[in-house]
Amino acid sequence: MSRNGEGSESLKKYHTEPPQWLSTAHSSADLGFHGFFPPRPDQPEDLLSDSNVKHGYSATHTMGAEHFSSLASIKDRILNHNALSDLNELMNQVLARRAENNAHLPDHVYKPPQRITLSEVRRQSWQTDFFNPDVPLHTIGDKIPHAKGHDLLVLLQDNKVPISRAVWYVRGLGGNEIQGMRNRPNYSPTQYSVEWANVVTGYLKKLLAEVALPSAARLGLNIKQTFKRVLNDPDTRDKWVSKFSYCLDLLREFYAESLVDHAFFLSWLAQQMQSSNLAQAIFVARIVDEYLEGMLPYRSLQRALIDGCLTKLADIQTSTGSEHLTSLNMALQSLLQRIFIYNPDSFVNPKNWLAYSSTITQILRDYPFSVAPNRSEWESAIENDLDDLARRNDALLFRIIPERATVKTKFTMSDVKVYNVARPWFRTQLIISQLLNSFTESTNLSSITILDTTFDDMDSISTKLNMLLTWSITSHQYGDHRPYAVASLLLMWMHRMEDRAIRRGSPSPDEILQDQLFEWIDNSEVAANANNVSAMAVTFGELVSRGIFSYSKYLHRLVARGETGLLINQEPSSRHRPLLKTTPLFDSNTALANQRKVTLYGISCRTPLEEIKEKELRRVLRACLPEIFGGTPLSPNDPIPFQPEVFSSATRYEYIRVLQHWLYPIFERHLKRPVNGGDVISLQAYVTIMYILTFVKAYRLVLEMNLKLLAVVSTPELLDAIVDTIRRYADIWNCMDAHETLIDALCAAQEIWNWTSRRAQSRPLLCLLIEYLEHPAMTPEAKNRINEDATALMQGLVPPSTSGQREPGMLARISMLSQEDDTSLATNIWMRHAFSSTWVQEVWQNTLEALRELQSSYMDAESRKICILRYAQFLWDIDQHLLPSSFDRLVFQWATGPGKNELRQFDAEMWSAITTILLYLVTKDVLMAPNVIKGIVYPILETCTSPHPNRSTMLRFATNIALQLLVQNVDNTSLTSHRLDEIQKLQTRRRTIYADENFSLLVKALPGLVTLEHTANLEEDLRQAVSQLRIAISKDSAFRMVAYRNLDMVSRAFWNSDSQSLQQDCERHLGNALQQILSDSKPWVLQVKSFNWRTLSSFLSPWRYARTAIELQLALRSLGANLRDPELKEAASKDLYEFGSSFFGQPLSSEETDLIADMLRGISGIVACKLINSGLQRITELFNELEDLSSTSAVRSLLHNVGEALHLICSILQPLRADPSGLPNIEPEVQDAFVDTIKSVTQRLEQYTLENDFSNDIADLAVIVARLWQFDLCLPGAWTPRMKDAVPEILVLIIKLAIKYSCGIMANSIVFDVLLDTAFVLFDEIPRDSKALTIDLFQYTPNINHSDLPTDISGLQRRRLASLLSFVPDDTYVQNLRYAWTDASGSLVISNEVQNNPWEWAESIEPPVSTTKLTREKPDLKNNSSIPLELFGTRSTGERVIGELPDTRAREAAAVRQLEDGLASDSMFERDWRDSRVNWKANLVVHSGEGGEDGSGSVAPTGMGSGSQLGIPGSGGSSPSPTVRSHRSSTASTRTQHRHRQQSHRAGSVLSTSSRGRSSVHGDTSFIGSGTTDSVSTSAATGGKRKASPGSSLNEYDTQGVVRGSTTGRRGRPRGSGTGRGKTKKK
Repeated sequence: MSRNGEGSESLKKYHTEPPQWLSTAHSSADLGFHGFFPPRPDQPEDLLSDSNVKHGYSATHTMGAEHFSSLASIKDRILNHNALSDLNELMNQVLARRAENNAHLPDHVYKPPQRITLSEVRRQSWQTDFFNPDVPLHTIGDKIPHAKGHDLLVLLQDNKVPISRAVWYVRGLGGNEIQGMRNRPNYSPTQYSVEWANVVTGYLKKLLAEVALPSAARLGLNIKQTFKRVLNDPDTRDKWVSKFSYCLDLLREFYAESLVDHAFFLSWLAQQMQSSNLAQAIFVARIVDEYLEGMLPYRSLQRALIDGCLTKLADIQTSTGSEHLTSLNMALQSLLQRIFIYNPDSFVNPKNWLAYSSTITQILRDYPFSVAPNRSEWESAIENDLDDLARRNDALLFRIIPERATVKTKFTMSDVKVYNVARPWFRTQLIISQLLNSFTESTNLSSITILDTTFDDMDSISTKLNMLLTWSITSHQYGDHRPYAVASLLLMWMHRMEDRAIRRGSPSPDEILQDQLFEWIDNSEVAANANNVSAMAVTFGELVSRGIFSYSKYLHRLVARGETGLLINQEPSSRHRPLLKTTPLFDSNTALANQRKVTLYGISCRTPLEEIKEKELRRVLRACLPEIFGGTPLSPNDPIPFQPEVFSSATRYEYIRVLQHWLYPIFERHLKRPVNGGDVISLQAYVTIMYILTFVKAYRLVLEMNLKLLAVVSTPELLDAIVDTIRRYADIWNCMDAHETLIDALCAAQEIWNWTSRRAQSRPLLCLLIEYLEHPAMTPEAKNRINEDATALMQGLVPPSTSGQREPGMLARISMLSQEDDTSLATNIWMRHAFSSTWVQEVWQNTLEALRELQSSYMDAESRKICILRYAQFLWDIDQHLLPSSFDRLVFQWATGPGKNELRQFDAEMWSAITTILLYLVTKDVLMAPNVIKGIVYPILETCTSPHPNRSTMLRFATNIALQLLVQNVDNTSLTSHRLDEIQKLQTRRRTIYADENFSLLVKALPGLVTLEHTANLEEDLRQAVSQLRIAISKDSAFRMVAYRNLDMVSRAFWNSDSQSLQQDCERHLGNALQQILSDSKPWVLQVKSFNWRTLSSFLSPWRYARTAIELQLALRSLGANLRDPELKEAASKDLYEFGSSFFGQPLSSEETDLIADMLRGISGIVACKLINSGLQRITELFNELEDLSSTSAVRSLLHNVGEALHLICSILQPLRADPSGLPNIEPEVQDAFVDTIKSVTQRLEQYTLENDFSNDIADLAVIVARLWQFDLCLPGAWTPRMKDAVPEILVLIIKLAIKYSCGIMANSIVFDVLLDTAFVLFDEIPRDSKALTIDLFQYTPNINHSDLPTDISGLQRRRLASLLSFVPDDTYVQNLRYAWTDASGSLVISNEVQNNPWEWAESIEPPVSTTKLTREKPDLKNNSSIPLELFGTRSTGERVIGELPDTRAREAAAVRQLEDGLASDSMFERDWRDSRVNWKANLVVHSGEGGEDGSGSVAPTGMGSGSQLGIPGSGGSSPSPTVRSHRSSTASTRTQHRHRQQSHRAGSVLSTSSRGRSSVHGDTSFIGSGTTDSVSTSAATGGKRKASPGSSLNEYDTQGVVRGSTTGRRGRPRGSGTGRGKTKKK
């Protein structure tokens, strides 16, 4: 008993307790707990009564109402039409009562951590807890110790403080700092972010400074220094990398939380690339790569970064260790590529494009497209952007002047078509004159059409015919080919027009051309000029001989119209008399000759003076050509008794009549005479005939005689002379269109020489035929024969296989030529030594050595000359065993190689010998004249410009060689046939000197001759010789003909010459030398003050245009020299101002502007500066004269005048753009006036566009104003103080104009682009303070808000414009967030934007309330976070947040949810989804509650339906629909992750998410913000009474859940089932 008694005393009484999470049935009345009915003593069902035992226990009804059914009353109420509204009202009252019973939002109470000063022990203790991440911050967060600056960062880094705790600590310290700033003026909550950004960037800069490069040792300083390499030592490297990485992690959070000012940090980062060295640049590039996304929208940051990257790329290229900087090079290129992809406008910068255009283009084209699926489209887009970028930068640099839209000039070698608006024919004439002057021996005349191919525009035909005829006779053009070219062009045109006339029944071109030629003779001023009579006789004589112009019709027309003054003795004289008298008649028409005689001399004249002159001409011809007339031939050394004055005084009619009708028949008969050996005509007679015929320009007769001789020539010497003549006048034969006849004759002659087995002797003829091998007139059969002959010639140059062995003494026999003539020596040497690769070089060196030995021999001058000629003949024999031009290449290589020094050591005798040999070999076509000039003469002349011991000797013989090779020097008084033969051969060789490349070298050598002329320490006779050489070259007709084709080249050679040894008046000497090339007259100095544009244009002609332009530039250069003279400066300035005003001060047509621009192109220095300033002054005056922008005529006149003035000054500056240092400066007073005026016009334009609709004229005016700003900014001296002050306002005006033309009815992409480029240039070119330690990149940002941009503007244009505007911080917490409230009427009022408070909005460090511990009482609602909940319209919903519970506690969560309504936390779809899932196989699970001190437990409640008794539905899976909170958090998280993924893709990094967004509400944490539009509207609709809005019961996600279904959910925690379909019947 005692034992039992002891046991019963130790047992406690068992009490059944409900679970802690089970709520009471009523909040005030004691009605127990929901579904909790524990057993109690004396329960009725426990009584064992008879009735209970027999029948079971049944409860009795306590009230009668339990038998009452309200079905009928309910049914009546439901069928009532007010049922739904009554139910709605009932539910509203229920929800309103529910909202009243919910806890109210408490007052905001937040206490930030206080900064205090602790003792060292307490500081260390606090820091120990702070450094330990396991110590919660709320235990130490009420007070924080003081720290600041770099020491704070070092403290955090050294102790490896977690980033989140470090950010909290820094924010706490900064929050205390910001409290002291509240009373400062212009306080800003982010003000401390700038200071903290300065601290962080300073620490970063300090870390980067440790990565230094060794400095170069300075000469003269003996200072021992050790360079510490931080990254080389593993320990220091790891330590530094750890510091740098931690600092970057901190910076990443500081940037995300806006604790560092974005604008300040990004500006520092953009400039850091420029200031860092190559070792630091790779780390800076990594930081830039991470934060590039924030820099891309702003041009100021882009430009600083681009400049830094391009500078570093240039440094890498010049660095000695560039092979180790591959990663840095790739990183910099990647940054530039990404900037370009985002915004190509970033590279619109004239200065950078000028310096780095090739680098930029190469980098951007190397973009890695391999990762792109549409690679071709990307490449095409990049190329288009690059083309657009180059075009825009070139336009801003004004390097390429755009073609005029109103002047379309197109001309090719096949046609000349010109359509101009103003003075069209002058530009046409210039183009045609350039085309005509380009004729050479290779020009295909049949492909050129100058005259129109229709008769619709006879004025055009007349004008172009006037051009052709004037070109053929004017004295301002050179070349004997001109008359023949005109005749061929007209004849080809006639043939084409005849075919057209036959097909279309048009008039015959013969009559039309005859009339047009007659009208030209009758009306042309050029034809009436007496100085042009002889030239007209040549031209019209050719036209008559080709059947183009009928002399008889011309004569008959004059007689028919009763022309007076045709008789010789009749006055006044008719303008037609000289042409009638001098025009030759090639046909022997006696009737026509008699008509001419009667017309000119009258019917009574028996013996006119012409017959007397003809007799005199015949006498001279008999004396010069006795061989032709059966007399004794003249010896080669006898003077030719030619009297040039006799032929000069005769008319062309007279000497052509003698030569054509008298001499030519005699010549033909002479060729038919039988000869015994020798040739049908001697070489002496041939050269004399050719000389006489070319003297009188009878080239058609020259061709006919040579064609006759080709058929009968039998000696190589005469064949060589004929070939030389054909080569010499090849351009004339081409202009005669005689190549077909000529080639046939040459091929026939070659066949004759091959048939007579003299193929080797016809080598010059074969070489000529090879030149014509590709000519259209060459037949395929002839080509085959020529190729066979060329092959046979090359085979003949191979020595026979039976050649003897090489004899060492054979070459020594060369020196024996001085004593005896051995004609077989060359052949013997060739046969013995030809298989040696250097035998020709040995021959040349031995010949030079033999010439040196010849100097020591005692022989007279005549004997020495004979010996020298022997050596020359020997070298010619050697050349006959070589391929053509082989010996020429050998001598040229010797002269430019080892012989260069040998030539400078030759004495006078050696120079005399080498000169004789060189000239002999040139005449024999062994050496090419250009190679002798290039290899010997030019280098010697260049050497003689500086002192040299042998300068006099070298210069004397060099000028002698140049004089004979370059100048036609014919002395008619003592001319022999031998000398004439040499002269003609030299004339032939001279043709190649005037080829394009060779002629340019000749022109470049002329300024050097001017230098030698005025060299003070040079002998007078040598200076005279040099002067004579230069003057002779300048006056040579062949030189002038080519010079007039290339006047630009000639003028550049003189303008760009660097004659350092000339005196101060070197420019005047060069000008005089250039003037002598242009004219035979005395050098003419243009007096600028006596000329203006009108007087200057009065004597302009297509033939004098280029010459006049050069003469004008000569005068302007002379004026520029006077401007540098203090005594002449004032007068010169006045003259130059008057000259510039003459064309700037009056309206000019577009073509007049182009002509002036062409004439002034190339001027530089002070003259260009004065003209540019004059142009800007004139533009300023024109804008000042504009009174009303609404006047269309005034605006159009202004556009034309300003456009022409701008076009002119741009053309003047265009050649100077290549060297930016040579650009002229703008005078300050001119610039200030220009700025004030153009700024005023810009303001008026901006105001006008606001008040008026679109106008094309105003749009054009906006473009020209923008172009004026661009032009002004590209010149030195533009940034005056006034310009600097005006730039901010100008920039705002330009951007506003660009906005106006960006969208709407005034949208114009061209105007928009031009204005935007102008704004870019203005923004980029603003000078910065170079002395400032830090540069504010946003200092000159225009004062335009982003919200001022129109809403209908396109996204691309908005982004381009926004790049120029102020910096907008990327504050993710307040982005697109504004303050709002509901006014008395129930309308939502939106106020200012929410301003970020990064230092005051701190993280919540309060311990979180557990959402997994389910209690009966709900946690209290707290409002103690740093951000008041009132700002979000927060209210309590009365619901709890249930956290993630394990499956074993799923029934608890289901029961709690069943006992609460969940209107705010659950959507309709979620509740339906959860309640419809029931696990029928689940067993009852009894959860043991948390036992108290009494050991009581808890049991599952009963009577709660199957949802509480059976298994939890869906416990084995997850619900596809999230709760409201989980859905919102999931959406926000998804958006945040998506944004960060985008940032990672673009910037190469992922910023860590912030802990700042954690909830600061404890307890009841499920809230609904009342700031939504739907809830406000519903509230307003209910009359303002406090009712539960629909948003409180069915939030916005209810609809989403219904519509989207299960696809909107994410995996969540298991949910229990509630009431509904899960119930079962009670048994």
